[in-house]
Amino acid sequence: MKRTIFGIVGFFALLLASSAFTQRVTAPAVGYMAPALSVGNDDSEDAASLSALRGSYVILSFWNSSQADSRLAMNQYQHWFDSRLSSSAEQKIAMIGVNLDSNARMFEEIVKRDRLDRANQYNLVGEKAAFVVENFQLSDKVKSFLIDPEGRIIAVNPTPEQLSKI
Repeated sequence: MKRTIFGIVGFFALLLASSAFTQRVTAPAVGYMAPALSVGNDDSEDAASLSALRGSYVILSFWNSSQADSRLAMNQYQHWFDSRLSSSAEQKIAMIGVNLDSNARMFEEIVKRDRLDRANQYNLVGEKAAFVVENFQLSDKVKSFLIDPEGRIIAVNPTPEQLSKI
């Protein structure tokens, strides 16, 4: 009888531990370390990486030209970021916008049309885009993350108001 109870308790403990592990693998969430990310345009030297930005807060926004919600969010983050830089350049905050369009010309046109800062916008296609989509578990609803100076996710899809509080 004791063996059976011990077996059942052990099974549930194992099940609980594996479900916690599965949650981490399937979706980066608040409290978890952000997956590694390094982006650049056309293999140029203007690459950005989360590891190089350690010590700063990072707004990481994934967007797609055909998704109005993600474009609107990217515009809000860009406006918030620009207003912060003009008021206090001392703040340790960076922004990376990652566009997942397969059409580079569309990306360039949207960056111009929406008046996004080209210095912090990157377009990923093919295997690079697939790798990022898998690591950040992006789906139809493209996400944004606020990452703290240690590389930990502290907000998912933060609002400009939430950003201001931090």
